[in-house]
Amino acid sequence: EPEKAGSYTYYLEREDRKSGCKSTGVASATLQVNPIPLTPIVNDLEVCGTDNLLVTIAENYNPTQGLRYYWYNDKDQGDEITKNPFEVPVAAGTNSFSIYATQQYGEEDFCNSGIDEFTIEAKPVPLIPDISSEKRQYCIDEVVRFDASVNDEGSFQFNWYADKDKNTLLKANSDFYEPEQLDAGELTV
Repeated sequence: EPEKAGSYTYYLEREDRKSGCKSTGVASATLQVNPIPLTPIVNDLEVCGTDNLLVTIAENYNPTQGLRYYWYNDKDQGDEITKNPFEVPVAAGTNSFSIYATQQYGEEDFCNSGIDEFTIEAKPVPLIPDISSEKRQYCIDEVVRFDASVNDEGSFQFNWYADKDKNTLLKANSDFYEPEQLDAGELTV
């Protein structure tokens, strides 16, 4: 049994047990042993929210002629991977996936890699909090206080920003925000 890839030729002769005479020639058979593809590796992930997610084969991805990659999950969904990263469906909770590579040799001969199992833990996305204040119109030099609240249970951290793209953090880990002394104009938090 060959242990490494390559071409191996075997020869066979025939010997008569009674006379001890051997055939004048030998028959031959050549065996081509093909390498097994390396097992593709996808790292486990934790994400917020559910939807289709792009995941990356982090190790052993080599898109060569005849080498193909496939994923499948515990819900009998799956598909061929035609590019890296590739997309998988993610539901709330723990999502289990498997991935493998297969190399085609000839019309019907395949060598399959080992199977890598990976998980994607999908956590719920918190609801957008409500912002309340006693009033929305203030005079210059008046103290303004905004309070954050949510209508669901859980452990939350509120972060206050000066812009909707969250580029300028005003205050972290607080359920209220009091702007510094205000000039005339509009304040958005």
